[in-house]
Amino acid sequence: MSKFVCALVVAAATLLVDDCRVSAEGPIAWDGLGQDPNKPPAARRSKPHSKPTPEPIKTNAQRENALSTLEPNSAAWWALKEEIDAENERQMQKNLAICPRCLPK
Repeated sequence: MSKFVCALVVAAATLLVDDCRVSAEGPIAWDGLGQDPNKPPAARRSKPHSKPTPEPIKTNAQRENALSTLEPNSAAWWALKEEIDAENERQMQKNLAICPRCLPK
């Protein structure tokens, strides 16, 4: 019963609270989230973001060409070999589809 009364009091208090709007007295506090309520509506419009410049695409063919120039089994060779294997794994995972009937229940 007391939970019901508390919920009723909270609901009534919520209805009685004024909306937080910009008053004629001055700016209001802004937490930094969303649009700044102190700016005029025209200044609040977001500007379109420019697309970030993409990094040069390094394909596995380019990596394999670089791999052939390195000394076999060196640290750099193994690092590049692991990049090639990781990219092959990503491509396989991207295209892999497991039949729902094949999954264990």
